[in-house]
Amino acid sequence: MTDKRTSLAGYDMDALKEVFLKAIKKYIGRKNAITGRELLISILFFDDIDITQRQMRDLINIMRNQEIPICSESGVGYWWPATPEEVIKFVEQEIESRGKNLLKTASQVRKGIPNVFGPQLELEI
Repeated sequence: MTDKRTSLAGYDMDALKEVFLKAIKKYIGRKNAITGRELLISILFFDDIDITQRQMRDLINIMRNQEIPICSESGVGYWWPATPEEVIKFVEQEIESRGKNLLKTASQVRKGIPNVFGPQLELEI
């Protein structure tokens, strides 16, 4: 079952991307970052598009996977990169470090299986 509050199904993705890019490109460089809430309001201002913050984050993820370099940082906000170095720093500090932490957590959870189900359970860890 699809949760309509987070799904982007039924939206014109090209129109969403166009509106989002118009909004984010007003905030060039990390020093001009905008919060997620403010960015959502900015998107709603551009067009009569009714999306939630969760849907906006989904849209950002889709766009990043289409090689569109939307930068963000926890506690700072979202911005359009001013330089290639900003993109590299964003990827290293936000995406790659988060990925490494998730892989470490996944490994630790797997190692904990015998603690819950007993050491007799043999799994490929």
